[in-house]
Order: sequence, then C-alpha cells, then structure tokens
Amino acid sequence: MPSWGNVKQALLFLKKKQQKNLTPIEPMPAKPPRTPTNKSFLLLFFKKAVLAFPYFISKIPRLSHADSRPISIAMTEENPPQTASSETDPSVAASDAAAPETESPEARIAALEAEVADYRDKWVRTQADMENLRTRTRRDVDDARQYAVQKFAADVAETAENLRRGLDTLPPPAPDESPLLTKMRDGFAGVERSFVAMLERNGVKAEEPVGSAFDANRHQAMSEQETTDAPPGTIIQAWSRTWMLNGRLLKPAMVVVAKAPISQPPVSQPLDIEA
Repeated sequence: MPSWGNVKQALLFLKKKQQKNLTPIEPMPAKPPRTPTNKSFLLLFFKKAVLAFPYFISKIPRLSHADSRPISIAMTEENPPQTASSETDPSVAASDAAAPETESPEARIAALEAEVADYRDKWVRTQADMENLRTRTRRDVDDARQYAVQKFAADVAETAENLRRGLDTLPPPAPDESPLLTKMRDGFAGVERSFVAMLERNGVKAEEPVGSAFDANRHQAMSEQETTDAPPGTIIQAWSRTWMLNGRLLKPAMVVVAKAPISQPPVSQPLDIEA
C-alpha cells in the first residue's frame, strides 16, 4: 500500500509536468492613441465657423440708402453706353422731335377707344355664335329624342293599317249573321282600337283624310275622279290614313281626289238640206 509521501510526490510531479506543457498567455496589445477622423475634423471646423460668423459680419461695411441701388444701374450710370447722339445723327433728332406729336394723349385715347370697340365687337359676335350653337345643339338633341324612332314608328303604323284592312275585308254587320262572325269583328275592332291608342300615347297619331281638302304636305294623290257630289280638290276616298309623329309627317295618306266633270260638247243637229 503506497504511503502518503509517495502520493504527495506523484502529485507534485504531475503539477510540474502540467505547468511545463501549458503555453503562456500573451498580454493584450495596448490600444493605439485615437487620431481625429475627417468627420470629427469637419464638425470641429463647422463649430469654429459658426462662432466666427458674427465677427466677419461686423467687419462688412454697411451701405447707405443712397448707395443701395442695383449693381447694374450703378454700373450703367458710371459707364453709360456709347450711343449715337442726336447732334451727330439727324434722323434720330427728327424721330425724337416727331415722337411727342404721334404719342399725344388725344391720339393715345382714340387708339385705346378703337381697340376697346374692336374687342367689344368681337365679344358680342362670340356671344351670339355661342348662343346660336346652344340653340342648335338643344334643337338637335330634342329632335333626336323625339324622332329617333321614326323608322320603327313607320313600320308600326303600317301594322295598324293592315289591321284596318283586315277589318274592312269582313262583311258588314247584318241582323242574321253568325255569332262567330260578330265576335270576330268585335275582337278585331278592339285590338285595333287598343293598338291605335297605344300609338297615340307615344306620339304617333292617325288622321282620317276623307272629306278634307287635299294638302300636298299630308296627302299623296293616287288618282282623280270626276264627281258632282263633292267640290273639286276634296278627298272622296282614302286607301290609307295620314300618320304623324310628334307633329311631323310620318306617312302620307294615299287618297283619291275629286275633280269637276268635263262638260259634254253639244251634239250638232244635222242640217236640213232639203229645206
């Protein structure tokens, strides 16, 4: 069994060996002295410039009120431009002498009044043109709103005429006619009345031309018929009605116009030769 002395010697030996194997710790290098950078130098220069600014301002001489003129004016007064004098150039002297006469106050006032009158005339003309443009535009918009369906309304009016022709083809009412025929006639008549009423609510109206005087703006003469029952120029028969769209002609009526009968020439009596 090892003694305490041997253990102590072994521990000392291991401690020495460990110290021998350890590398020495190098000390940290000392920080170099801080040198001023560009940023700190500029900041220092700015601070000194701010502190010295009042000193430099106090050294600038103050200008008096008489010397507070623009530099360009002062330079011009000191060194006036070299121009031809009126003494050496007679044309300049003549123009200088004529200038007060042409620029007199009366002439200037007359010129300004003429200019004002010209501008006023242009303004009045422009206002008139604008008012005419507004009126024309308003009329075009109203016409487009009222008559944009003119073609469609003409086709619908033709459909109403076909309904009337269908009613005219039916035989006239009779006491002994069939109840079915009576109901058919009444049904067609009701459809035709409701259809025409719908057209009238939308500005499409029909006019019966029979019995009225012939009007070339509303009627289209298909033929003339000699008769003594109506005065000449009166419509005695209508093949279709006159259709109007918001007061404007949509479809003219096709009519037959009465005219005076041609008088028969007197029959010549045979001459009695024997007498």
